[in-house]
Amino acid sequence: MMKYIFIDVDGVLTDNKYIYDHSFGDWGRMFSVSDGYGLKLLSHMGFNVCIISGDYHEATKTRLERFPFVKYFGNVTNKLSCIKTITKENANSFNVYVGNEPNDLTPGLFCDEFYCPKDAHWLLKKVVLKTLSRKGGEGVITELAELLYLREYTEDDLMRTYMSWYE
Repeated sequence: MMKYIFIDVDGVLTDNKYIYDHSFGDWGRMFSVSDGYGLKLLSHMGFNVCIISGDYHEATKTRLERFPFVKYFGNVTNKLSCIKTITKENANSFNVYVGNEPNDLTPGLFCDEFYCPKDAHWLLKKVVLKTLSRKGGEGVITELAELLYLREYTEDDLMRTYMSWYE
């Protein structure tokens, strides 16, 4: 079975704040370094990792270039349509969504499992499978990846997996 995880950028991978630098002419973002472990762990578990954002920013593209297995979809006006296009050839896929704002309700509810960060909009907290304990930009994806991993494996397995990446 194909597995997909769809991740929003602003408010999930970032703290939902922009930093504007006139010398570069772009909005910067603050990403949690620890989410790199989460992205890699999700890929290790067989998830197709898809980042979907209503915006397109060089800062996001540059951050995600460190993870060649991640597919980045920016300037997406209809996230649900994007998800349906990605999964259309795999009707029986297992789909997970992580978002934080009202525009994430429709794609999140379409997926098999829906999660949000601790500081997500209150409406999402009413309908998600689980509100995670971390705020956006503070390692939400690593928390979720480890939660999903520990459904099937032990903490010792997780430790061995992490250690194997650096042997």
